[in-house]
Parts: sequence; structure tokens; C-alpha cells
Amino acid sequence: MKHFFFAISVLTLTGCSIDMEETHPVVEQVFLQEEASIEGITCVLEGGYPHIKDLSSVQVEININAALDAFANLTKENVRDCPAKLLELTEDDAETRDTTNVQYDVKLLNADMFSLTLLTSQMFEGAAHPNNSIEAFTFNLSTGQPITLAEYFADTPGYEEILEQAIVAALQREDMDIDPELRNPTEKFYLTVSSLVLVDLFDVHALKGFEVSIPIREIELELNSEE
Repeated sequence: MKHFFFAISVLTLTGCSIDMEETHPVVEQVFLQEEASIEGITCVLEGGYPHIKDLSSVQVEININAALDAFANLTKENVRDCPAKLLELTEDDAETRDTTNVQYDVKLLNADMFSLTLLTSQMFEGAAHPNNSIEAFTFNLSTGQPITLAEYFADTPGYEEILEQAIVAALQREDMDIDPELRNPTEKFYLTVSSLVLVDLFDVHALKGFEVSIPIREIELELNSEE
């Protein structure tokens, strides 16, 4: 799912900003439920993901919810495929259960942006720990399109170095020396009122939850000092 953030953008409608009035958007949970079984192996999906409504532009709602539906449909498909994959790894006549739970967290919702995370936790019966993955979305509420880091910093060249410095500093604070080959591309992020938070930085289970929070004001000061 590493490149899902970029893949779903083709599912939404592109174009110029859509005129909007003053509104009070609402986020509602869409429940996720799926189950598939083969020869005693059962895979279950539970949890939920968000839909946004009560925007002044129906088209913006459609764009955002279509992207989130695409994430949900891919997750359902993975669960439907799960029993056949596990069948190849288990002994004959073995009965086991694999449970995938999806939870979302709204990080920012204002007049301009909608930023959230989706945590998928897959637990194989008998395993020592779940397999966790995170997806992050930040939507432009004028168009309903997901925003990438490159788009967010479109007018601020040099941001990559500042983000990299923040990652290195965060690792040093934790006294961690990580092989660079274990690094994912720096592309997943979410926004809060005051910070930009980088996620999914490492292909290591123990570091899946490692986040680097950078105050937006600090980024602006660094960029201005370089001008």
C-alpha cells in the first residue's frame, strides 16, 4: 500500500477550484465488514473509515469520498484474497483466523484542508504481534483532491532538505542508527493545526509507528533564513 496515496488520485476528478460557501463539514464513519473462508481458514475485516458531507460543493464530497472508498475496496479485496494465500502457508486441516482492523483519525479539518490517517492492523491467530500499516491523506477542500508533499511545498523550493534534517534530528534524539536502505520515500504525511507530521518512514515493523512532527512555523523560518 506504499504507493496507494498516489494511485488513488487518478480516481478523483481533477480541475480548477470549485466555488464554495461557508459551511460546517461533518465526518461520518462508514463501517467496514468483510469475511472470507477456505477450508477452515477465516479472514475477517472490521472497523471503519470516514466519509465527509455537508460541504457546499457536492463534487468535492464525491472526489474525497471516492478516494476513501478506493482505500476501503482495496482493503476488502485483500481480505477476500487472504484465505487462499494463508492456505499455502498452513498445514492440512489446520483451522486459523486472521483479523484485519481499520481505524481512522481525523487530524485536521478546517475551511481549507481535511487531513486524516487510516491505521490497518492485521493479526494472524497465534502471531506474536500484528502487522500494522498506515495511510495518510490530506485533501484540498477547494477541489477535493489529495495533496502531495511536492504540491504542499510547491512555492517553497528546498523543503526536502529541511524535512530530511528533521528526520535525522528525531532519530538522534531517540539514539537510533537506522540503515538508510530501510527508509521509505518521504511522501506520507498529515497536518495538524500547527505541525506537519511525516509517517511510514521505515520498512521495519518496530518502527512502523515512528513519526516526525515538524512545526510549520519552524519550516517557514528555515526556508526564510535561506533566502
